Amino acid sequence: MAGWRINDRYGHAVGDEVIKRVAEILNSESREEDVVGRYGGEEFCLIVPGLNIDRAKDVAERLRRAIAAVSNSTGTELFSITVSIGVSAYKKSIGNAMDLVELADQALYIAKESGRNRVVCYGSDSAERRKGIVATQPAAVSASTAHTDRSLRDVDVHELKSEIQRLEIELSTKDEASFRRSLHDELTGLPNRMLLLDRCHQAAKRAKRGGGVIAVLSLELDVLQRVHDAFGKEAADTLLKALAERLGAIFRTTDTVGLISIPSDSTLSRTGTNEFVILCSDIDNVESVAQLVRRIKRALSTPLKFSGEEMLFSGNIGISVFPHDSDDIIAVVDASASARSYSRSNNERINVAFYSKEMNRVSKKQLRMETLLHKAIGDNEYMLVYQPKTDLRTGRINGVEALIRWNNPELGIVSPLEFVPVLEQCGLIPQVTDWVLTEVCRQIKSWEPLGLSDLRVAINVSPVDLRDKDFSRRFLAVVDEWGVSPRSLEVEITETGVIQNMKTAVQSLQELQSRGIQLSLDDFGTGYSSLSHLNALPLNVLKIDGCFIKDLHLNRSNQAIVKAIVAMASTAGLRILAEGVEDEQEMQILKSFGCDEIQGFLISQPLRAEELAEFVIGRNALPQIKHSDSRVVDFLPRWLARR
Repeated sequence: MAGWRINDRYGHAVGDEVIKRVAEILNSESREEDVVGRYGGEEFCLIVPGLNIDRAKDVAERLRRAIAAVSNSTGTELFSITVSIGVSAYKKSIGNAMDLVELADQALYIAKESGRNRVVCYGSDSAERRKGIVATQPAAVSASTAHTDRSLRDVDVHELKSEIQRLEIELSTKDEASFRRSLHDELTGLPNRMLLLDRCHQAAKRAKRGGGVIAVLSLELDVLQRVHDAFGKEAADTLLKALAERLGAIFRTTDTVGLISIPSDSTLSRTGTNEFVILCSDIDNVESVAQLVRRIKRALSTPLKFSGEEMLFSGNIGISVFPHDSDDIIAVVDASASARSYSRSNNERINVAFYSKEMNRVSKKQLRMETLLHKAIGDNEYMLVYQPKTDLRTGRINGVEALIRWNNPELGIVSPLEFVPVLEQCGLIPQVTDWVLTEVCRQIKSWEPLGLSDLRVAINVSPVDLRDKDFSRRFLAVVDEWGVSPRSLEVEITETGVIQNMKTAVQSLQELQSRGIQLSLDDFGTGYSSLSHLNALPLNVLKIDGCFIKDLHLNRSNQAIVKAIVAMASTAGLRILAEGVEDEQEMQILKSFGCDEIQGFLISQPLRAEELAEFVIGRNALPQIKHSDSRVVDFLPRWLARR
């Protein structure tokens, strides 16, 4: 049975209410042994055992009248419901139950096409029987209908074809819109579970071909239920739409955010009242997932103004990864929901749990580290150590590199290789760079009375700093505030860091160099290492990465590389410094190639400020030596032995 179109005219809320009332009528008018089912949309199916075609027709007519009466009791706006019912009865000639349903469906089709709001039975002995159909309310031909029929004869065939084409296009457009609605949440417009799973399958196929990683995040927010309980459904829906927009804004356009959805490969989806699913495809590695979690937590850390109040978000996030947790993408989706349930035991405002125990451990460590890093400056947990640089011609210490260390009461001494990437990801680099520069300037001023005013201090600068248009202004403001000579400072950059934002980086570096600050390119040989990039940068020093220096006397290939780098840098008018020098033979080879400076454990390990002052004063007090003098090497063991 079918026949009303309330959704199109009055909206889905009224349509859903009508469907519920119709279902209640069908259930109340049916016997215990009858079966009432809904095909979907506006169609129902009734199986009524023990009735012949005539009795079934009477039951159908009674149901039609009862359903039509719904129009008088639904809402404040009056409308009528037309109900069409097709009836078929079992005979021995009918093969199976599906054939019986098919015959009833054919009768329903005739009922809809012959005037609607009627009951049509399959089979009869009258004239209608030759068509295989009998109608309980045959349609009468009115004068207006007859007039219409006569008019149709006079219509131009081409006009009729054009009208048919127009109607076909209109129908196609409506079908397409209807299909899209079936794949999206009506309230938020986000993909529903059906579309989300389809995108999951497509992402899994791409990942299997290209070896990528897919993360599925299941997100449940308690605030939605609280608002629903306190303010009602309409208020909860408004909040839900605002939340969907906030989540959608933080992901890439290729991600999917679904409501059961992140920007360059994620999908957000709604899968339930309070549950979102975020599909993030084409991820480089599993470590990147922790960064996605941080983005979500930052988005949810800002309250949302709602009905004059600031709503704080609380909830749980479960994460699973394809193919690490499973090579079945549906299992990965289910695993994210399991992890979300497990995360509730963490007792935080936004709880996070990975399905994989190892990833859960790593993620918790990174997230905990981020929390502690936010307090590190205020709690005076950072410190600087300084590693000396030696002039190979004189043996004197002419500069040092400032290296940051983090000593946390909970984690102990943390390697910069662990915490610096977290600083970059959580936006703390500018704050830490300013702290390092301030501490270096303070230290330079304290060294001046000791006769170390000519000691040049190098500071490492992150790619994040080089993307900031105000970086040089910030840097020079601190230098001027402390009254430090710019020639006492050197900025160390990496080639890959500059390439990420060449124009902005070069502009900042040129401004620093114009004030007399030395510029050094660190880790040369491990990045792009092209001469064109080298010529485009305002540089003073080129540092050869330590990976080319280790066991240099045993590796002829590295010797050729280092010799070529030295020649190229000399042609460009740059000083050459080799880092990671640990062996006297390595130093002798570098001397022979024409290297200017060295840095490494052969000279000294990184020292605290007070240790460095003593070391430099003692070292530079030695008589100047010739190029081949070995006392440069001998001094350090003797100095360490005295301590």
